[in-house]
Amino acid sequence: MYHKEKLTEFAALKLKYTSHVGTGNGKDISSDTYYSTESGQMKQDCWVKEVKDLIEKHKESDISEKLKEYIRNELEWMKYKYFRPGEEDSSEKNELYEQMVEREALRFHTMRLFEDEAWLGKEVFEKVYMNEEVMQLSLV
Repeated sequence: MYHKEKLTEFAALKLKYTSHVGTGNGKDISSDTYYSTESGQMKQDCWVKEVKDLIEKHKESDISEKLKEYIRNELEWMKYKYFRPGEEDSSEKNELYEQMVEREALRFHTMRLFEDEAWLGKEVFEKVYMNEEVMQLSLV
């Protein structure tokens, strides 16, 4: 059976919505991305750190890495957003893409998609990306 505290901690960081707040004017405009969660609103970088810390606390780094691998290989729409046919790849695009992959994997992790029987990608994720050892760690 799943540890109730772990599920509660991840649920508290599950994303409800994202907002972008801009400040300044002219060339001095800057913006911040905020995530609204069950535990309140926080800047994107704080949310990323909180989720990573929680993953580390519960020793689920392997699952997080497998989610990233799944996203890179199975979610074609994310690739298209950064790498359109005929355009040259750049290190900036690669970096932005990897940041998006990481945030999406963290979002999947807080939703506990890999444990959700209704997730359409569950079968592919388990058969292709997860091995028995990693799956057992998620049940602890």
